[in-house]
Amino acid sequence: MRYKFSGHDTFSCRALWLKKGVDYALLEKAFSSDESIIDLGVGKNMVTSISFWLKAFGLMTEDNKVTTIGEKVFSDDGFDPYIEDIGTLWLLQYLIVKKEYASIYHILFVDYRKEKKEFTVDSLKEYLNLRLEKDNFNLNLKSLEKDIRVCFKNYLVEKTKKTNIEEEYSNVLLDLELIYKIPRTENGISFYQLNITDGKRIPKLLFLYCLLDFVGEERSINMENIERLIGGAFAITKAGIFQIINELCELYPGHLVYTEDGGLKQLQIKEDLDKDSILEEYYNGK
Repeated sequence: MRYKFSGHDTFSCRALWLKKGVDYALLEKAFSSDESIIDLGVGKNMVTSISFWLKAFGLMTEDNKVTTIGEKVFSDDGFDPYIEDIGTLWLLQYLIVKKEYASIYHILFVDYRKEKKEFTVDSLKEYLNLRLEKDNFNLNLKSLEKDIRVCFKNYLVEKTKKTNIEEEYSNVLLDLELIYKIPRTENGISFYQLNITDGKRIPKLLFLYCLLDFVGEERSINMENIERLIGGAFAITKAGIFQIINELCELYPGHLVYTEDGGLKQLQIKEDLDKDSILEEYYNGK
């Protein structure tokens, strides 16, 4: 993967930034312009951070063009511009892991979760540093730690004397509860864990949209690949993935077919199952 860390200027992503940023990008205005500070109503560093998060969630391209999914969800007549539906948060979680623009999210949920059930900031930093050294990617350890802490802030609030409650509780992915702090410390060091579940909290149609997006033009996919990326992004157990797939096959008989042949587990997808139609069906059915 092409590694990228930092770029957020140490700001975690506020929920309302995504709508604000998409609106600004749709006007074809430059985030680097002096007017951006006035138009967006935030400081210069926050303007940079908004631009970063739009790209990290796949809502804007690197040349500042709003993507199809960005417009479908966050434009004025989009499906859920103010993130009032929990499914939109799951969609954002899938997008930030799949996109890999902010490398730590893919690494943490897809790769690192296989290494340790419990971890500290230092243990995750050590894992990342060893991986980057192996791939000849140089990064300052302090920058790496800042990236980890910003990542954590998107998912949980750690109350300290310095915590700005209003700001911390506006971070975009909090309600997913995918990372939690274990109620114990060792020598003052905090431990964390991914909240791996059976996936029942995830709307089935939203899961199906992400599956179809992941598969792309392919009409057949190995279950191991589904478990790795989508199961990783959503922190779902292997049994949970199989249960969701079985339920989707029942919802769309003939369109989705699960097969096992010689130990190879695959999902067959018929061509008339369109991801955009599924996304529209999900939001319009709310």
